[in-house]
Amino acid sequence: MKMQTVFAIVGVITVLVGSIGVATQWRIVRFISYSAITHLGFLLLTVTTFHVTGYLYYIAIYAITNINLFAIILQYCLGNRHDLSGMFRINLGLS
Repeated sequence: MKMQTVFAIVGVITVLVGSIGVATQWRIVRFISYSAITHLGFLLLTVTTFHVTGYLYYIAIYAITNINLFAIILQYCLGNRHDLSGMFRINLGLS
């Protein structure tokens, strides 16, 4: 079996597991973890097509999205809050 086929199969399985896992999560840490698993599957699928431009574009967008996500979480936690419950009621600009 070619490595390209193995990457495609593992990529599809990873996307499915991550998507099903993220749909059932309410905790932010697990949500981000399952989201990362899904993104890994998408990256494996872009590797199988040998599109370097698509791969680099995906990595750049993923990095920007994660930086924004962690910036929002850090900004929210500066008020001595360590959980994200009620974020949409407390700070409407961040939610």
